[in-house]
Formats: sequence, structure tokens, C-alpha cells
Amino acid sequence: MDDHRFFVAGLSSLINHAADLEVCGCSPDGLRVVSDVRRLHPDLVLLDVKLPHTDGITIARSLRRLLGDIPILFISSLVEPGVRQQAFGLGALGFLEKTQEPNRILDGIRRALGV
Repeated sequence: MDDHRFFVAGLSSLINHAADLEVCGCSPDGLRVVSDVRRLHPDLVLLDVKLPHTDGITIARSLRRLLGDIPILFISSLVEPGVRQQAFGLGALGFLEKTQEPNRILDGIRRALGV
């Protein structure tokens, strides 16, 4: 889930072109993420920190409260240490920066999935 449609399209394309990865869904705003995750049962939730109507940290808290140990990986252009601390405090499997090379993003996703 990300708030920039161009980035979402590019990232989805990157993931779907990898032989071992697939995007199963993408929520258009922060308000639908929890219901979409409940419906789709993804192997990994990729969350941006800044989202329309809410933020990724709040969504991660809701996911933890409602679904327990759902795997969460954050991706953001925000690199503030406090945000990273909150993400890892919620059990995030990692924190990727949007400015990384595409292959490093894919590698981060694979590491989070344990593949």
C-alpha cells in the first residue's frame, strides 16, 4: 500500500515480473488496507508510512491487534529513525527505502518472505 499511484504501478510491475513473486492486491487508501488483508490473506503486507486518511504505523497496529503475526514490510521515502523504531517495535520484518535500486527492493521482499 502506497499513496503515489505511479510508484504503486511501478512496484507492482516490478514484483509481478519476478518469477517467484506476485501482487495479490493493492488498497487505494489507508482505510481499506485492513479489510483487504483480511479478505486476501497475503503472505506479506507491504506498507508505506505516509498514506491517505491514515498512516502505515496505525495500520500496522490495527493489523497486529486484529490478525496477530501477519508479516509486514515497510517501504517509504521517510528515513526518520523514530519511524523505523516504531515499525520494528510493531514487529516489522524490514524497512525499505523507495530510493533503493529495484533489485534491492525485490531482495528485501524476498528476505521478508524467507525465500
